[in-house]
Amino acid sequence: MDPLQIVIVFAALLLGGVVGLLVGRSSGRIAALEEGRESGLEEASESARAQGYEEGVDAARRGEREVALREAIGRVSSFLHSQVRAPLAGATEESDEGELRERIQRALGSLEDLDFFIQEAGTTREGADLTKLAQSVSREFAADHDVGVRLLMGQ
Repeated sequence: MDPLQIVIVFAALLLGGVVGLLVGRSSGRIAALEEGRESGLEEASESARAQGYEEGVDAARRGEREVALREAIGRVSSFLHSQVRAPLAGATEESDEGELRERIQRALGSLEDLDFFIQEAGTTREGADLTKLAQSVSREFAADHDVGVRLLMGQ
């Protein structure tokens, strides 16, 4: 094996190990999602009766947030399993360099997608000139895909 293939295989194994660790840690959370949802709502209901309506509403919201967090973690885990781990696990010893490179790039692309969606949006909203925004986005699209784009702006 030449050094490039060794590096690619090592990178794939390392990435697979990291993904496996992440998926393994969160797989238990998926099974607990429904249980957490039920217990969170039960705790919220009991708390509402014991502490009054206002405090009960707060407890219900906390329970709903916990359920939403568990569900989000479950969805991320599912995404990692299907979009990152699966391409890497599909590589065999007979896989050639091109296939390994493609599988690694697919997994890395999925991780980049996940990173994009995890980033928090700015909390302040400012007005934007939609004309400039549309022109900027269309120029970027045209440059990325090597196509011509024509914008027709209404008055």
